[in-house]
Amino acid sequence: MVSFEKTKARIKARYQYDVGDSGALLITVIEEETARHQQAIDVAAARIHQSQQPFQTDNPAAAFWYGFGRMGIWVLPMILLLGVGVWLYSRQKNFEEVERILTQYPLAREYENLIKTGVLNKGEDGSLNLMLKPAPKNGNTEAGKHYIYHAECQCVYVPLHW
Repeated sequence: MVSFEKTKARIKARYQYDVGDSGALLITVIEEETARHQQAIDVAAARIHQSQQPFQTDNPAAAFWYGFGRMGIWVLPMILLLGVGVWLYSRQKNFEEVERILTQYPLAREYENLIKTGVLNKGEDGSLNLMLKPAPKNGNTEAGKHYIYHAECQCVYVPLHW
């Protein structure tokens, strides 16, 4: 047992404070109890490490679920993160393509309604055609569905929007 006088001197030297006889006795008891508990913790930790054995099985399903239980908490978020990353990358590529087209063709926005409402028809020669009907004389002309023929210039006007 360590003398509480030695503890008192050690505390006085380290902190320049006199803890008195009862303080030194209290610190000595706390240190002894801490050392005893630390020994018990060390013995228990050694037993735990000694009892750990690798998992061995011939059943692939059991091995999979054992590994999934040990690593699943990290694997699932990583797969989810990877999926979100791939999705964001593909969306970015789509947006870059749209931005490139809009930059290359500044009037492309004017054709938006025509693209949305237009009807495509596959020609006999394999070509893809926009199918339009003549505009009604006294009805509503719809963008992307009707055309207006002008005899003066012998041309067709296709309304893009109203």
